Amino acid sequence: MKYSVLAFGLLLFSAPVFAQIEIKEPPPVHQNTTPEYYQIFLNEPIKEIQRAIYKSDGVRIKTEITDDGSTIKLMNYKGRNTVSVLVKYADGRVEEIVKPSCHIVPYPYPKKES
Repeated sequence: MKYSVLAFGLLLFSAPVFAQIEIKEPPPVHQNTTPEYYQIFLNEPIKEIQRAIYKSDGVRIKTEITDDGSTIKLMNYKGRNTVSVLVKYADGRVEEIVKPSCHIVPYPYPKKES
């Protein structure tokens, strides 16, 4: 008897809590999951790109530089590949930048629905 009164009391006092639970619909699935291009962010602005290739097979990648020179756009990047880019800085230095796929970001970046 004691346990049944306790169970009934718990049920009575927890009912308002369960009544306030809000069921949300899942967020909509992105319709367009293909990015326009991929991008590599740089630590220092560059002046020009001399060559951009996939490290694994040497196939060339079409690239563009943003106006401020701080980002390289990879226009036909296939994904899951390391990229080697030979860049020239404003002071004349030439450097090879190698970025694995985890440092290559899609644009527009997929937004999380809240």
